[in-house]
Amino acid sequence: MSKMKYYKQAEALFLQDNLSVDEICKNLNVSRRTLFYWREKYEWDKKKAAKFAKKEAFSKELQGFVEKLMAKITTDMQNKKPVNQSEFYTLTNLLKYLPDLVKLELKEQTQNTKPTGQLSEDFIKQIEKEFFGME
Repeated sequence: MSKMKYYKQAEALFLQDNLSVDEICKNLNVSRRTLFYWREKYEWDKKKAAKFAKKEAFSKELQGFVEKLMAKITTDMQNKKPVNQSEFYTLTNLLKYLPDLVKLELKEQTQNTKPTGQLSEDFIKQIEKEFFGME
């Protein structure tokens, strides 16, 4: 039987799961030579680079949207307007997907203060500083 039956699986493991050629060899029982041939012939490295560029562009776009939303919420708070709960909910959910979220220790903040349903100005300033470099 042809090794090509493993091609799509091997490509997915390389592009989506980020496995090395050696790991794919072990998983699919396909030779390194075959995998290197497929990698070169079907331009897996170019596909991987394009996928990475798309992720990076999306991440920047997402960060821009979060910055605008954060600015609107901050403006509302400064003008003593109630913060729209859907905007607050959207912001908190989007923050989960920003790559630098790991740096922000949200657990410590939520344990130290009782939630009021609104973001405090100090918390917004901390997020702006840590995520967006704003001062």
